[in-house]
Amino acid sequence: MTSSSPAHPARRRVSRAAFWIGGTVLVTLAALIAVLSLRDWSFARGTLSSILSSKLDRPVAIDGPLTAWLLSTKPRVQLEGLKIGQPEWVTKEWLDKNDQRSFANVERIVVAINLGELFTGDLVLETLEIDNPHVAIIQTADRRRNFTFGAQTQTEQEQEDEQDENDRPPELPAIRNFSVRGGEVFVDDAIHKLIFKGQVEADEKITDAREQPFKLRGDGTLNGEPFKLMFEGGPLANVDMEKPYAFDVNITAGKTQGKASGEFAKPFDVATVTTRLNVKGENLAHLYYLTGLALPFTPPYTFTGDLASGARQVKVTGMRGTVGKSDIGGDITVDLRKSRPKLIAKLKSHSLNLVDLSPAFGKGVPVDSKGDTLDSVAPKALPPDRLLPQYEFQFDRLRTMDADVSLRADSVQTQKAPFTGINLNLKLNDGVLDLKPIEFTLPQGTIAGNINIDAREKIAKSSLDLRVTNVKLDQFKGKDATNAALDGTLQARAQLVGTGNSVHAFATSADGKVNAVIPRGEIREAFAELTGINVARGLGLILSKDQDRMDVRCGVAAMNVHDGKADLEQFVFDTKTVLIKGDGDINLASEKLDLEIEGHPKKIRLLRLRAPVKINGSLRDPDVGIDVAETAKQAGIAGALGALIAPITAALAFIDPGLAKDADCAALLAEAEKEVPNAKVSAVAPAAQNPAPR
Repeated sequence: MTSSSPAHPARRRVSRAAFWIGGTVLVTLAALIAVLSLRDWSFARGTLSSILSSKLDRPVAIDGPLTAWLLSTKPRVQLEGLKIGQPEWVTKEWLDKNDQRSFANVERIVVAINLGELFTGDLVLETLEIDNPHVAIIQTADRRRNFTFGAQTQTEQEQEDEQDENDRPPELPAIRNFSVRGGEVFVDDAIHKLIFKGQVEADEKITDAREQPFKLRGDGTLNGEPFKLMFEGGPLANVDMEKPYAFDVNITAGKTQGKASGEFAKPFDVATVTTRLNVKGENLAHLYYLTGLALPFTPPYTFTGDLASGARQVKVTGMRGTVGKSDIGGDITVDLRKSRPKLIAKLKSHSLNLVDLSPAFGKGVPVDSKGDTLDSVAPKALPPDRLLPQYEFQFDRLRTMDADVSLRADSVQTQKAPFTGINLNLKLNDGVLDLKPIEFTLPQGTIAGNINIDAREKIAKSSLDLRVTNVKLDQFKGKDATNAALDGTLQARAQLVGTGNSVHAFATSADGKVNAVIPRGEIREAFAELTGINVARGLGLILSKDQDRMDVRCGVAAMNVHDGKADLEQFVFDTKTVLIKGDGDINLASEKLDLEIEGHPKKIRLLRLRAPVKINGSLRDPDVGIDVAETAKQAGIAGALGALIAPITAALAFIDPGLAKDADCAALLAEAEKEVPNAKVSAVAPAAQNPAPR
């Protein structure tokens, strides 16, 4: 007789556990399938809106139905009535004025994902359809942006700005089928002074070969001037992520026109672009609002070049073009790794017209212009009696970028000075601009120096140190002149400091010294004709057809500048027979001249003493004449000159320490002191009454 044994207790427990686990999994899968099969997900709108509001740090609402088709290899989601609000700092006044209540307002969005591509590691949107999107982009003057989402501290922003050049912005996913219908974008950028309203269209079904599937077209104003943009790109259907995406863009901003035909290295990788540029305009300074770079005032320009941009750098290579009547070429790099972009450029000109550089110093720029609204450089912008430019530069722009720029010119076109070359180097760092060196080369001699502009405060502080070295004066003569008025080697130095945002304001506040010396040379007959009157006769210089030259043994001029007034402290010009002495001042604020030059014969000639030469008028239009109402004063000349020898020696050392040791200059001036008679002369014949023979 047999009997069955009871089941093992442990085996029964395992069977029950497997039953419950399997049942739970099956129920979960069934529930998941049931949920995934749902098409109407409107119940989840509140939760999704809350999540998005928290992530974007602004109100988000989904007013229309939320629909999903998830049981597919290409799951698809459709939502309607999406509204993304503006950040709290956007004022009601701005919203009412521009009628842009939301950052984004989209009637319908359809998104489908390719699961097969996702499992291989690539996020590919099989479909992206957007109906009637309206987007409002704002950037305020204090750099607040409504397109920066989430709470972000200043420290985090600074860290983002300091990311190294290998960091790249996130790339957008590939899109197989893309369409935008009725799209509008509104831009209000206070920094770039841009107001723009554009329409976006994308239609992969276009069959006309002349039409591009993707278009962004619009217009508005850039700094108050008309602005138009047209961007066209190729089809996005079946786009190959390993091949470039071509585009064409045309921009018109006032009188600036730009064209580019290029490509993104990969579709939707907007950080990596290569394109051929063709840009022309009235003034390079206008590009500030398009590029964010503070460029100088210029005459009309045009240039072409190859642009390549990476994540943190933009390069323009092979640049060729003209600025005014000057050719220019070179390579340009804009480094974007820091919070301030840095412009690095190496430029060269084969033929530079000096007039084309003058607008960079404010010459020809209308005084009442704000610069950013300047159409062109006016040839007669200054008052007729003014020489120093009075335009006030917007130096605050210098605080928005850094720069390292060099310019070399092989030849120079100019009407008054025979320059053979120019070398300029500019460095800008944290609002401090250094032009060092500024070098103008002559056939014989150089004019070189440096300028420093500290624009970190509202009113700039500037300094200038300019030297004239071994410049032969006979290089300077009129077109029709046979001989130059003066011959000799000029050595000079100007050292000035001042404040102001214009050249005129700087000169008006300037302090410093301006000294010059001609250790030896000649005065020629042309000097008598220099001003249209017989200056040579007025100074007592004996120049005639038989004797058309006179040796200069030494000449020194020393001016002390204080609060914009240049006092002629020493002016001594020693020739064999006459000692010339000057006095007076130049008011740099009014640009008025008040100078007097006298010639003192070294031998008493009762009937041949001359009247002083007066130099009045303005810097732009000097008025030179002989003062027949005043007699030349000889009394006390020797004693006065004796007190000047030490200051003149100091003036020579200021220009060049070697000049102070010159065996001729100081010694000859001391000798001249003894040669001038220390006696009063009462019988004087003014030059106008006793003209010198010609």
